[in-house]
Amino acid sequence: MTTHREKVLIVDDDHDIRSLIRRALSLKMPELEVDEAGDGFHALRQMGEMQPHVVLCDIHLPGCDGFAVLRVANQEHPDTKFIMFTGFDDPNTSVDALRMGASDYLRKPLDTEELIIVLRRTLAHRHAERELEGYHRHLSDLINEERRSAENSIKAEESERAFSELKTRFVAVLSHEFRTPLTVILTCAQLVRKYGDRLSPEERNASLSKIENAVKNMSGLIEGLTLLERTQSESFKLEKQITDLSGFCKKLLTEMNEANNKRHKCVFSMADTAGEEDFQRHVDIRLLRIILSNLLSNAFKYSPPGAEIGLRLSSQGNALRIELSDQGCGIPRADQGKIFNIFERAGNAGTVRGSGLGLYIAQQMATAHGATLSFSSEEGKGSTFVLEIPAKSKD
Repeated sequence: MTTHREKVLIVDDDHDIRSLIRRALSLKMPELEVDEAGDGFHALRQMGEMQPHVVLCDIHLPGCDGFAVLRVANQEHPDTKFIMFTGFDDPNTSVDALRMGASDYLRKPLDTEELIIVLRRTLAHRHAERELEGYHRHLSDLINEERRSAENSIKAEESERAFSELKTRFVAVLSHEFRTPLTVILTCAQLVRKYGDRLSPEERNASLSKIENAVKNMSGLIEGLTLLERTQSESFKLEKQITDLSGFCKKLLTEMNEANNKRHKCVFSMADTAGEEDFQRHVDIRLLRIILSNLLSNAFKYSPPGAEIGLRLSSQGNALRIELSDQGCGIPRADQGKIFNIFERAGNAGTVRGSGLGLYIAQQMATAHGATLSFSSEEGKGSTFVLEIPAKSKD
């Protein structure tokens, strides 16, 4: 299987600088495919042949300067990201580069550590944009299908209005879900870049951890949507494997509690008559992880600090029952009939951030596994979600 390699083009008229950058990339990011050009005209030819993902470009080049290269690239290679170099301490130059569409800029003499951080962030941002565009296209297709179905039962103008509202809502929700972690990534990366030499190892690691967690949050949403798309295909098949569900659930609960700074009291339990060996099951661990992660995420978000969050395993015959309870705000009775609908959120969610996708994805994943997801809830006291996997779920 061919491995996709990301491509970087170095553009600078100074051979020593090009060599310095190439050496740094070969040491820190050996997975990259790297080429170089010594002037703007050569750079434009190389871009046509190489199709780089990122161009590291000096602004001051003989003949055709970096700004001219960027202007042409914006027209002919709009997906290519630019990181510009400048040897002049003129803020207007940097502002002009960003205004023209550059992703970032660096001042000479170059700090290779700073260059690596900026390049990694730019590649990650580019990848996130590509993923987001893909999901916009996919959901637009799904919405178009829903629109065609709706037109059979309601008037054409009502269908058009519903389609437009749903599409607008999805774009707004998903853009918000990505904007927050991208802002965290950008802010922390800029902090490390500007003040890295003055930060203590603990402060530096804290910023890098925030970047890592933000990327994990984005990846989790992308993974959930990707798997959701696959489960709706007629060719989808479960990938079951024998799994120690007791150990799996305990580990997941611990990981998510740590990610939430251990602000809640987490309690794992099993039925009194059961031992850990009673919870060896053939399950699709991908689906199960997303289902439980989404349920736990809601429990942590909507429960006050110090509240108890419980995860309990029990069985009846070979059937498995996983109960997840919290002491959060609960779901108003008026909202309970639609809480598994896409984009639906409880009326008492208040300022708690959410997309309205978590429970919808969890319910769809449960159905794909041949399981059922139900709940009981009382406003002001909390909720209990129950995942029941029958002895013989889907294959």
